[in-house]
Amino acid sequence: MLFRSLHESSHDHLTGLLNRSNFEDCLRVILNNDESQLADNTLCYLKIGQFDVVNTTCGYEGGDKLLSEIAENLSNGIKNDAVLARLGGNKFGILLKSCPLEEARHIILDFINESQNTRFCYGEREFTITF
Repeated sequence: MLFRSLHESSHDHLTGLLNRSNFEDCLRVILNNDESQLADNTLCYLKIGQFDVVNTTCGYEGGDKLLSEIAENLSNGIKNDAVLARLGGNKFGILLKSCPLEEARHIILDFINESQNTRFCYGEREFTITF
């Protein structure tokens, strides 16, 4: 039971990703390390475009399904020793540790391009995912 409580307090209940508070803790640890190590880390912020349209059209159940799918795609698509978090609402944080900026740019752009080439379907409705 204690493990469940610790997990629940550190992770977003909907997506299973880290929550904002624990993501900020990870950032603090990195920022408090030697400055020479900072250059090898990349912080990314993703916000789902048109999320309000999905919530309005499909209700919160549709929005929750979209958030869960994005979180799963992030977990499956971004491996590079990444720290993934749902920061709140339709916002996600990604910390690519030991990942130079140019490599991080390719990883994130690949994820965005792949996500935008798929459609989110809920009931009979279909949406294009944007960030």
